[in-house]
Amino acid sequence: MRLPIVDEKAPNERDFDLLVDELRRLPKETACIFNCQMGKGRTTTGMIIGCLVKHVLHGVGAEETRDQKDEPSFKLIDAILAKLGEEGRSARRLLDIVIDLCGEPPLGTGLQNLRHCILWTKSKWESEPEHKKAFWKHMSVNFIER
Repeated sequence: MRLPIVDEKAPNERDFDLLVDELRRLPKETACIFNCQMGKGRTTTGMIIGCLVKHVLHGVGAEETRDQKDEPSFKLIDAILAKLGEEGRSARRLLDIVIDLCGEPPLGTGLQNLRHCILWTKSKWESEPEHKKAFWKHMSVNFIER
């Protein structure tokens, strides 16, 4: 299936629907391969979505546990989770497991860890001259949306 997604952007809602519909029709054992021009940004986004959907549909792909004590806290995410209660916190734990599985070795498979990308762009924003801050803010928002 070819699903064109704009680089460094979150997929549109219709893209999610198409991907979920496709994954829903496939047998549990079907391997999913995601690839983009550079093999990083959209590939990572696709792998995270694919892993989440396969886990929800078939209970596979995110069985690992993780230690969150040293994980960064994002005020916006924490505020959203406070409103969502335990189901939101459970979804966050699952998403964090999948982000790590798709992230950098040794835990991950060698793609991007989106949480680390958010922190990286924040540190760049803090250290760059004023005329470059808008770029790093834009890039950070894109990582948050993804």
